[in-house]
Amino acid sequence: MSLSLSLKVSAVEIELLMLAANDQKVFNLLRTVFWTAGATEAIAGMSAGETIPAALAVGIARAPHPSIYAKDIALRQVHGRVVGQIVNYVLAADAYPDTRKHANLTSACAFVQVAMSPERGFRASNIRKRVWPQFRCVAHLWAARQLWVLSFKRLEAEMLDDRNLNSFLGVAEEIRRRGLGCKLWKSDDSLLVETDSLQVAIAGLEPERAAFSYSRLSDDVLTS
Repeated sequence: MSLSLSLKVSAVEIELLMLAANDQKVFNLLRTVFWTAGATEAIAGMSAGETIPAALAVGIARAPHPSIYAKDIALRQVHGRVVGQIVNYVLAADAYPDTRKHANLTSACAFVQVAMSPERGFRASNIRKRVWPQFRCVAHLWAARQLWVLSFKRLEAEMLDDRNLNSFLGVAEEIRRRGLGCKLWKSDDSLLVETDSLQVAIAGLEPERAAFSYSRLSDDVLTS
């Protein structure tokens, strides 16, 4: 499944795609929510005496207030981080012969359960049955986000700016490629599935080729 984005795609659109997980209704709703938040912030910064355009005022009045969806957005962000961790865990385990047996969803979800222990609703069974299926199509994007910050030591704020967007998408596409080719331990299933994995690219541009390797998972992580 491929998705070609316009050449002038914004960081917000990528964020919305990652949060909506290919649900068009959610994408449109969140886009309205984000627009309302941005418009409200812009109005707050207007100088005294400036007039608010009528169309802008009407749009804000009709749009849902961002605070209504704050909890849902926050939960979607957590779910995104969860599936990103799953992808990176499995691909890291798959990269070394002595950890290959841990390249499966059971081990990955158990790891995430321990990592998310302070938060409710993140039992391994719930992660595998609900969170993973819903967000798998954008899991490589969340995995790329995790690598960008934790492994590449680059600022998250710069991840989706004009200079780095195609580089970030290149990392995501390389993760997607590896995920499609990664057979889960003692299974015929792949980590990612072509029909349920969004290939995101800027229209007219090939994603930059990304070269990176996973570090071996520590024994503490493997036995958690």
